[in-house]
Amino acid sequence: MINFPRDTILGELYELEVFVEFNGARLFSCQNKIGQIFLVLWSAEEEDFDLWLYLIISEYKLKQIRYGNEDVQQAFLNPEYGFLYKVIFSFQENQFSAEPISSEQISQEWLPLPRTYLDCDEESYPNINRNISIKGPFIDIGELEIKEVYIKFNGNHLFACENQVKQIFLALWIEDKSDFDSWLYFLISAKKLDDIRHGKIDVRSAFLKPETGILYKVRFTYRENRYSVESIAPEQIKQEWLPEADTHLNCRSEIFSIGEHREYIDNALKMIRETATLKFSIPSDHPNEASISKLGKTLVSMQDFLDCLAKPSKKKPSPQDISKAKKGVEFNIFNTAAGSFQVELASVNFDPDFHGNSSPGNVMEHVINLMRIGSSSSKLEAYISKLPKTTAKRYLKFLEALVDTGGEFSINWGSPTPNRGGQQKLSIKETHEIIRRVKSIDKKKPEEIEIIGVLYKHDNKLWKFGIEDSVSGIKYKGDIVEQARNNAKQLTTDLVYKAKLRKIREVNVGKEERIIYQLVDIEPCFEDE
Repeated sequence: MINFPRDTILGELYELEVFVEFNGARLFSCQNKIGQIFLVLWSAEEEDFDLWLYLIISEYKLKQIRYGNEDVQQAFLNPEYGFLYKVIFSFQENQFSAEPISSEQISQEWLPLPRTYLDCDEESYPNINRNISIKGPFIDIGELEIKEVYIKFNGNHLFACENQVKQIFLALWIEDKSDFDSWLYFLISAKKLDDIRHGKIDVRSAFLKPETGILYKVRFTYRENRYSVESIAPEQIKQEWLPEADTHLNCRSEIFSIGEHREYIDNALKMIRETATLKFSIPSDHPNEASISKLGKTLVSMQDFLDCLAKPSKKKPSPQDISKAKKGVEFNIFNTAAGSFQVELASVNFDPDFHGNSSPGNVMEHVINLMRIGSSSSKLEAYISKLPKTTAKRYLKFLEALVDTGGEFSINWGSPTPNRGGQQKLSIKETHEIIRRVKSIDKKKPEEIEIIGVLYKHDNKLWKFGIEDSVSGIKYKGDIVEQARNNAKQLTTDLVYKAKLRKIREVNVGKEERIIYQLVDIEPCFEDE
């Protein structure tokens, strides 16, 4: 039985698999309640203490070590998250302590010899709890981004946020003093947060019983203009900080996309390809099934859109160049799941440039960016107007296919390239609104042109005109705008006129482009002109 640390920042741990054992487990893996996986090495036995190294590790990296693809020593010298934990058990005090350290602080005598490899059978792979979505280190809370606010008055009082390594925190504003504000933060799994959001667990109990057993009291001091963070136990919480007992939330929406993205990055790293997981809510009499027609139409229209986004490297591409660019952004289906029907895609190719950016990754970034813009009129118009007309049409067809599925859509893009990837969700209402706005976008603003010519058509009842340019011979026709109608009443086909025309290029996405002319001013042109 492993003597796990108690009452430390590592949280409550349970065993996954023991790799080396003599007089106890010497190299093993374990996991805590919030989903962090550790590779643990017993490093030293001194007179008054034992020392272990706890390395936070991804499931993918752990697999590589188990199957002998990576050296154990190098795993500890090159931690994925930049640091590991030094854990000491003091015999005299009969207690554990844990502190984060960098790989430079590791003594060589703590580690196994270079080129130490494991050789584990695939069948004995540990049953890691994949239902827990948080993986990653915590020395401090980190850089946070608010994802959802539940209670708000004169500021955000109860909210969920996420740090840069995708850990989720539930936070509560507890003090508002003249010289500082204070909050309580605690790490929470996506499953428990979902239970709180839907009223299955009351808010007060959640703070009194954090999964890791530790909370963070965060204080912002106005005079010093800085934050301070200290860890506290649930017993240190003052009752007046918390909401009333039986305070329940009632969020109708599904759990927001948070914390789970690390899984998609791990998949992309494992396959060394761009990946995309598409989730559809397709109404059906059979919840675990999806319509071939609706799903197929959406997938085809998405690939067509990606094909149009692919840019050949040459300025004047040949048909072969265009075909090659399209093949570079092809995706294959490698898995499906039922429920809210899920399709997992992987790029056929991964052709990174010097910076690690690939063609399928570049087009996927366009998709994520467009979905993030949503129906914001100014941003959407600016983005769409930069796209070729055919590409904008393909985006519209993709959106219309999504609407035809009748439900919500979300995408999780995972990339082998650091700092790439992303996730976004579209409701059916938002998709309808984007379609409406895209259809109304004109690619170019009206131009004004001046010509000298002779009228060949003039209708004062319908206010129509036709004029032929005396220099180029081009004929223009269209409507006479209201501001020009007074001058237009006395028009004749016998005179030469100087006319000001407004040229409007309509590019209603999904239709053919057409040019409209309007007569905005006209006056006779005399011989000396």
